[in-house]
Amino acid sequence: MLVRLCISNFAIISHLEIGFYPGLNILSGETGAGKSIVINAVNLLLGARASSELIRKGASEARVEGLFRVPPSSSIKHILEQMDVPFEGEIVIKRMVSKKGRNRITINGSIATLNMLAQLGPRLISISGQHANQALLSPENHLYLLDDFGGLTTQRQILAQGVRQFARLNNEIRALKEEISRAQERQELARFQAEEIDRAAIRPGEDRDLEEERRRIKFAEQLFKSATDGYTLLYDDDEAVISRISRCLRDLERAAEIDSKLSDAVDSLKVAKAEIEEAAYGLRDYIDNTQHDPARLEQIEDRIYLLNQLKRKYGPSLEDVLA
Repeated sequence: MLVRLCISNFAIISHLEIGFYPGLNILSGETGAGKSIVINAVNLLLGARASSELIRKGASEARVEGLFRVPPSSSIKHILEQMDVPFEGEIVIKRMVSKKGRNRITINGSIATLNMLAQLGPRLISISGQHANQALLSPENHLYLLDDFGGLTTQRQILAQGVRQFARLNNEIRALKEEISRAQERQELARFQAEEIDRAAIRPGEDRDLEEERRRIKFAEQLFKSATDGYTLLYDDDEAVISRISRCLRDLERAAEIDSKLSDAVDSLKVAKAEIEEAAYGLRDYIDNTQHDPARLEQIEDRIYLLNQLKRKYGPSLEDVLA
């Protein structure tokens, strides 16, 4: 029941506090005394639309507060639980209407909405007027009326609690199933990735070795010509460097027999001849092993493409892929 009503700066009322008691309470007065204004204020607590025109002239805000006491068996307790509003046997509803449009509603200190008041209000107060019978036409009230008439309110509350618990457990089960499904997907993805990497049979540093081999095969003709020209110039020609050094060395050896001061030059030429011969032999081996192999180049290109795909997926380097 409504225990106390406080009205401030509402219509023509500056401030009014009314206490109500069990049994019959009567508000009487002549026309224009403000009886309807009190009813309008109560309607605000029940979810009626507010307008800045209701604010008393000269005030910036109108305020209506109502204190209700509710029996423990009332269905209101469960409605408040669904709204996540604290409840300990009393309900305090406050409506603040501001000229600036910042209207506020609170229920037991929690911020509320008009929709919440609309659900709660009809179960707190029944205002009877010439259209009071319209409440009987609202389908959402029919079950409550039937349950109250049949004395089934307690059973309904127990059932509602069971349904809420079932819904909560069902949501938890669904969440766990989804988590298990995601875990299985992650496991399957990890298995696929591991198999993909194993199939590739990657060797650390393989990409660098393949890049070098690709460059060699790609420029094999140019490298072959350069190596052949160098070998010919150093060794494989009558006027090759090694031939000229050999002739020069023979002449200087004869001359060194006459003048020993040329011995150092002879020794230096012998060292130079040996190093040039070694370089020429190296070029010859390189020429023998250099070949242009289009099939091998295609294999290398395919392998490099595969390795680059894996690096894009699993890491910037092959070491990261293998980690």
